[in-house]
Amino acid sequence: FIGVYERAEAFYNEALTRDPKWPIANNNKGIVLKVKGHYEEAIKYFRRAISYDRSYVEAYNNLATVYS
Repeated sequence: FIGVYERAEAFYNEALTRDPKWPIANNNKGIVLKVKGHYEEAIKYFRRAISYDRSYVEAYNNLATVYS
């Protein structure tokens, strides 16, 4: 799995360059950051995803897992 998270993060960085308000890309970048242990940064992306789509339950769940 070496490099998988780095490639995923690069993909989501590119996606967010094209559409910074895309909730799915914000959420998924948060997941990658959380897995890499960057919790504060992950929280920021989960909150962004929620701000762009208040009904995005997965982002709420991912945010909650950072605090658990």
